[in-house]
Amino acid sequence: MIPGQRPVAVGEQVRRLLGPALLHEVNDPRLKRLTVSEVVMSRDLKHATVYVISAETPDARRRAEIDAGFERSIPFFRRLIGNRGGLRYVPKLRFVLDDTEDRAERIESLLGESTRTKTAS
Repeated sequence: MIPGQRPVAVGEQVRRLLGPALLHEVNDPRLKRLTVSEVVMSRDLKHATVYVISAETPDARRRAEIDAGFERSIPFFRRLIGNRGGLRYVPKLRFVLDDTEDRAERIESLLGESTRTKTAS
């Protein structure tokens, strides 16, 4: 395996473990309707940033609930990776709400407004 590929491969492995667990095994209602979109591992494989997508655009209160739900569930997820992952080290997890789609939509709408403004002028 190419040296730089190992973090990518392990990140994908962790994503495949966490995704179904988030959908089917986590009972915390604050974490419902969330999907794991990507896991980015550090080079030493000891830290993982887990990006999740929400089915709805969360407001500030909902974001705080999601953060609290993940903070409480981190031990469960680490145990799951330790038991099923076959990794030498269980990475420290950090969950981040992935707002890439929201930002893309906002940029598209701004570009659309810019185009309409130029056409009207």
